[in-house]
Amino acid sequence: MRQAELSFSYIFTIIIIGLAVYWNALYCTALSGDDSEIINYHYQTGKIFFESPASFLDNAVCKLTTGEEFTPMGFHGINIFLHLFVCIMVFYFLKMFFEPEASFYGALLFTILPVHTENVTWISGKSHIIIALCFLGVFLLFCRRHYVWAWILFAAGVWPGMGKINIVNLWLGVTPVFLVIYLLVYRKFRELYRVVPYFLIFAFLMMFHLNTIRERIAFTAPGYRNGINLWTEFIYSTFSHFWLMIYPAKLVIYHEGVLVNFNALIWGSAIIILLGGLLVYIYKKSKPLFLGLVLYFLFLAPTYSPFPIGWVIAERYAYLPSILLSIIVACLISTRHKQAVLLICMSLMFFYGARTVDRNADYKTDAVFRRATLASAPYSPKARNDMGVIYARESNVIMALQEFSNALRIKPDFKDARTNLELVEKALLQKIKIKY
Repeated sequence: MRQAELSFSYIFTIIIIGLAVYWNALYCTALSGDDSEIINYHYQTGKIFFESPASFLDNAVCKLTTGEEFTPMGFHGINIFLHLFVCIMVFYFLKMFFEPEASFYGALLFTILPVHTENVTWISGKSHIIIALCFLGVFLLFCRRHYVWAWILFAAGVWPGMGKINIVNLWLGVTPVFLVIYLLVYRKFRELYRVVPYFLIFAFLMMFHLNTIRERIAFTAPGYRNGINLWTEFIYSTFSHFWLMIYPAKLVIYHEGVLVNFNALIWGSAIIILLGGLLVYIYKKSKPLFLGLVLYFLFLAPTYSPFPIGWVIAERYAYLPSILLSIIVACLISTRHKQAVLLICMSLMFFYGARTVDRNADYKTDAVFRRATLASAPYSPKARNDMGVIYARESNVIMALQEFSNALRIKPDFKDARTNLELVEKALLQKIKIKY
């Protein structure tokens, strides 16, 4: 079979399996946090050219999938479409370093990873899909010497349009750093000057949006570190995200508080130091794996940076860094133990695919999602507060009061829970007065 036909068959398989594991996501509703996003897109239609390119895509795909604008099914369709497009780009990214077969299995793992459900199935989670789309597009264009198109794509990714700068624009700032490391690793020193425009574009963006960046930091900073130092934050972020990737038993939207015990910190520090010592060996033995580690730590850097532009941990942050797992799989398949590795990988993928389908079902309705969140994070004040809101909507006043009270017991200064508790108490008193 010719190379082009082989690649097409691999891509077709990735799309089919991707649709199989995310098909039930199409029938999920918009969660309470998604409603405002859909409404915001609705009011942007008059000025869509001046907004982010994602706004135009949302509008177009909603019409194609449902015949209407701004429907939950349309938005879920957009996320699935974008995810599958990223999966194809991951295949071509891996093919730069590995044989097509190894690249296929690596991309297939990326397609079905359960940790990606927060990006794909949650309407508001697609920001990191867009980050991956822009990064991989820039990298592939750059490596194929389409330098001008790569600059344009990077500028489009970091450009906030007429709106405020957001997480996508800031996260993409590490792209030129990765390009520099890639060129150094593969000794393409004469190409280094071509990365300069990326730094200039991002510096220009930072210069004109300093106030907005300060607002973002001020928004994220309260309760961000809880008194922990940067090293502890680094250990917690890198290990927690990796654990969520390989063991997705308890996926949850809220990861509140940095809970690191002394033993975990010591073991984590020892592993990181050992890994740092092995970097030279990894670099000599497998340059793609070295680049995978660089990509992993680099795109998680905003979670442990001195300037808090993102939370310490969130499942959606693992989207692009999870390419490290794909690289590890491709490396293992490229060894002489290929058959044994394939058997283990296929078993693992079956488990991951089933877990992804199961996790998608948690997003079916707002009530189902909040109950699943509470089951996975019973000590989260936000999860308790959200469940109280669900009970209030269901006119279950007693349970609503109980959940708001539970949220306040966990976090006494939680303003949302206190406000909700007061509102429900007033409604209950009013109901009693009318009755008697």
